Amino acid sequence: MKILLVDDNPKVRDMVKELAGNSANIFYEASNGTEAVSLYKQHQPDIVVMDIEMEKMDGLIATRMIYDYDAKANVIVLTNHSDPFFREAALRAGSHIFIEKNNMLSIRSLLCN
Repeated sequence: MKILLVDDNPKVRDMVKELAGNSANIFYEASNGTEAVSLYKQHQPDIVVMDIEMEKMDGLIATRMIYDYDAKANVIVLTNHSDPFFREAALRAGSHIFIEKNNMLSIRSLLCN
């Protein structure tokens, strides 16, 4: 499985890699939405784990662009934002899964299928 990790904090990316364990054999990493869209187009990963708040391009715009490019994409939004506004915005952008970083362990079951 190929996973694209998009977060401006490398420690968060490392934690997600740790949680994915052996289920992923390839990880791509991006620190902003611009890099994420580019890497998605290059590698078409099976799953994208996307933060919302990043410089250059936020995760909501990047998610929308990824789904515009590939309607079958699988983007999981992983964020510190708990406000329902962000959950709704992530759903409108195309993501079907919204996880708060304080509940990051729940991502394991999604990545280890």
